[in-house]
Amino acid sequence: MGYEVHLPEHYAGPSGRTRKEAMASWAARGFTRIDGQQLPSGGSAGLLLPAGPAGPAFLVTRNFDAIYSYNAAESYALAIALLSDRLRGRHGLVAAWPTKDPGLSRADRREVQALLMRRGYDLDGKRTA
Repeated sequence: MGYEVHLPEHYAGPSGRTRKEAMASWAARGFTRIDGQQLPSGGSAGLLLPAGPAGPAFLVTRNFDAIYSYNAAESYALAIALLSDRLRGRHGLVAAWPTKDPGLSRADRREVQALLMRRGYDLDGKRTA
């Protein structure tokens, strides 16, 4: 799957599971595993920030992509990968998930849906225009 990592302070570089870079490149930028172990010397990974820079950070490998190919949702793949780690006796999520973001209210969600529909998107996410 990959590794939960410490995000270097003020990091503003590339992110996204498909923007893979060599592990050595991540290490050179100051990324370290959250469990204190070193990043592997080989392979590549993309940086996944599911809750933004204030939340947990993950360097995800091709194993993550294999899970993602089954169900194309990063949250699903991350949940399965973390569950797999726990079943193998590894620690679960270490970094705290940010809780200050109130999320969207019902009215906000309706407004976003209306704006998307005006731009040609159907409610199920298929483009209609």
